[in-house]
Amino acid sequence: MAWSILAGTALFGNTVLGVRFFAVVASLVTTLALAGLAREAGGGRRAALFAAVLFQLVPVFQGTSVLMTIDGPFLMCWTLAAWAGLRILRTGGESKGPWLALGATIGAGFLFKYTMLLIVVAFALFAALGKRWPRTPRSVAGLLAATATAGAAMSPVFFWNQRQGWPTVRHLLGHLGLAGGDLPTTGESWDPLWTLEYIGGQLAMIGPFAAFLLVRSITRVAHRASPERLYLILLGLVPLVFYLGVSFLADVEANWPIAGYLTAIALAALTLEASWASRADLQRAWTATTAFGIIAAIVLHGLPLFSAIPQVGPRLPLHRVTGHRVLAEDVDGVLRDLELKTGNRPQVVTDHYMTASLLAFYLPGRPVVRCASAWLGGRRTQYDHFVDTRIDGPDRLAGPLVMVGADEAAWRSFLPGEQLENHGLAGVGRGRRAVFSVGGYGERR
Repeated sequence: MAWSILAGTALFGNTVLGVRFFAVVASLVTTLALAGLAREAGGGRRAALFAAVLFQLVPVFQGTSVLMTIDGPFLMCWTLAAWAGLRILRTGGESKGPWLALGATIGAGFLFKYTMLLIVVAFALFAALGKRWPRTPRSVAGLLAATATAGAAMSPVFFWNQRQGWPTVRHLLGHLGLAGGDLPTTGESWDPLWTLEYIGGQLAMIGPFAAFLLVRSITRVAHRASPERLYLILLGLVPLVFYLGVSFLADVEANWPIAGYLTAIALAALTLEASWASRADLQRAWTATTAFGIIAAIVLHGLPLFSAIPQVGPRLPLHRVTGHRVLAEDVDGVLRDLELKTGNRPQVVTDHYMTASLLAFYLPGRPVVRCASAWLGGRRTQYDHFVDTRIDGPDRLAGPLVMVGADEAAWRSFLPGEQLENHGLAGVGRGRRAVFSVGGYGERR
């Protein structure tokens, strides 16, 4: 993600466009790759158009196209890998090109999101079913080349984790609430709400009408699926079923399995092309999906306008997408006042990595902002693994400090014996954060 953001900011500077540029590029590539996947699966131009448009109508993919998270580039890699795998299936695996593309896209996707490994599970399941997966000497050589390419691309993750004591494993175990994770085990048993929220979250992510189209497409061909269509079904079901199982162990974030909808979109496009003239229910579902997707896009891109309405903004959970500049302006006011009093520019420490990253971007001069999450009872974050951002305990800090987030008791435990000044809340709406300061931390030692 850091390299992807660097590519955008190299072109457009340290701006919102620069940070998010690769998300837009990834969305474009995914759109074109889905069109190619639909054609590869036996569809015509209309199927390609249906696949491209349907991807842009799904609310969650509208979000990944403008928010710079791991999901956008990961979805791009998943779709390209699915396309490469289908090309191997259709051509018998005699050419090295698709195999190398498959290995490279799996490896690159893994660097963005470890869920990428589920596509390998789907390939293995398809091969186990014996549905025309190539087994010639050339295809075996291609498989070895793909494996080597993917392994080389993935290797930085393993080398880095080995040096750092495997924080990735602890982080994933922490998400599941299992022993050895970076969060204390709670001993909680399965809560049915976890699974119900998972199912409900999927409907919210893709919209009810798109969900109908996808389910209808799968059920229409499941009993007589060609190898290509079975391939698309398996690549869709594996992540969805996997995280359904995870929901019996822990609370699952709704966006985790969204790669499962990509090949389902290609399958829906094939169904729409083949049955458009004879199926009025599919036509109505397409019309409803289009209307819903357009409305969702207007709402998504209009969030800043909604947040500006006094009667509406404070009541909506918009703090994760709006108000960051106001938060930075308020914190900068505290920094300036403290600098005037002490003669030194204060350091900034937050309780959460998201707050730290937002302040690092929006504060004037873009100073280094540190995150004390691990020292306040939270999880270790990326900030704890790099020399210029990690804290390594309060002893690393000195001089005037401004602390953002958490509460006074938490910061007093972090800085025992210091006289904290409470500056109230910074920001707007639900995104407000408590701000505290210390005039000269460490000067008495």
